[in-house]
Amino acid sequence: SGSEALYRKCISYNPCDGRAWLGIARMYWKRGMPDLAEKSYKDGLYYNPKNPYLLQSWANMLVKQGNSRSAMQLLTTSVKRNPTHAASWIEMGKIHQRDSDITSARYCFSQAVDSNNRSYVALQAYGVLEADLGNIQKARELLNQAIRIAPNSVHSLQALANLEKKEGNLEGAQRLLE
Repeated sequence: SGSEALYRKCISYNPCDGRAWLGIARMYWKRGMPDLAEKSYKDGLYYNPKNPYLLQSWANMLVKQGNSRSAMQLLTTSVKRNPTHAASWIEMGKIHQRDSDITSARYCFSQAVDSNNRSYVALQAYGVLEADLGNIQKARELLNQAIRIAPNSVHSLQALANLEKKEGNLEGAQRLLE
């Protein structure tokens, strides 16, 4: 209740700043109140319709609810309005990857990397896709780049360790996991 009061106070000070709307929407989602979370996203977008963080977060919630079609509509809006928002490209890529649309997934992940070449999350997602497709050298390059940017990213380290294990490099995999 204290968090909600603070978010409401922030909204009253500046309803155009999407951070409070995002916080309150996530709070409602975690409380199991998706209808109120959706209302918060919509209210925030009323004041700032181009906010990529609200669009991407709402899309993420919709994916978790099994509504990938509506999520994709939000993400398409997000990347049209904010072509350099890597998180929206990544979320789109993951949806395409789940739908086995590899060409579109690869395009989205490459757009995420192109829009922010310091996004280790984008590099990792792209690297995992390439590893799954058997493009081992490309996957290694992407995952190593992610690790250079964020050396303590356990997800990137584990992804590269899994790749090395599948390739029979058990010593390399163990070194990465350690």
